[in-house]
Amino acid sequence: MSKKHKYVVRLPDGNQATRTSPRTYTHAIAVKDARGWGILGYAGNLDLANKAFNRAGKIMAKHRLIPADSSDYKHRWTEIRMIAVDAHAVTEPKPAKAEPVKPEIPKPVMRDERISFGIKWFLTEEDAQAYAKAHSGATYNGGWFHGMSCGRDKSWDMEVKLCHHERNEIDRSIPVGSKLYAVTD
Repeated sequence: MSKKHKYVVRLPDGNQATRTSPRTYTHAIAVKDARGWGILGYAGNLDLANKAFNRAGKIMAKHRLIPADSSDYKHRWTEIRMIAVDAHAVTEPKPAKAEPVKPEIPKPVMRDERISFGIKWFLTEEDAQAYAKAHSGATYNGGWFHGMSCGRDKSWDMEVKLCHHERNEIDRSIPVGSKLYAVTD
């Protein structure tokens, strides 16, 4: 998407009219009626501005026929001007979109693969819950448990034993006797 620009037009009575648009404008057509000065339209080049000015002149000539005591009299234009738009349009920066914060998914300290599913173990219950939440929706196919949903499963929680260290199944920095929390996937 293109950048938006803020355009400023100084009206003959000293007031300013502004417009914010991604388009490029060079001229504005200003009209005066009983309420004061206002902008009829904007144009992107001199040719388009001349066309708009001439069209406004035809409309003004047509409305001069409205009697002064008519209710439409207050909307009758009394003057038309073509005004150059401020050439130094201020480019407004686009507001920054807030990037969604993705939660960090914990890494398991130990894993095991079965015929129909995998098990991952974590050091804390919170890590196991976070991992299960991030990977929800899967099911595993396994005989009696056909179609059981994956996720946090306390039946697979375990304690670290010496044999886990001997078989290099787990990092040796995790002490023997520590509880691990299971998630199936």
